[in-house]
Amino acid sequence: MFTDKYKEYEGQKYYQITPKEVIEIGTKLKYIDAKNIGTLIIKNILDAK
Repeated sequence: MFTDKYKEYEGQKYYQITPKEVIEIGTKLKYIDAKNIGTLIIKNILDAK
C-alpha cells in the first residue's frame, strides 16, 4: 500500500500510496511495518487528481 517514495513540500513529507485508492482528507489507513502497527489519518493530499 505505502511505498518508500515521497515528495517534500513546504517541509512536509507526502508518501506515495500504491495502488492508488480513493482517499479523502480524514481517511484512516491501518498500517504495519517491521517495528510499528497503527493508524494513519490523511490530513492533506498533494497532487490530488
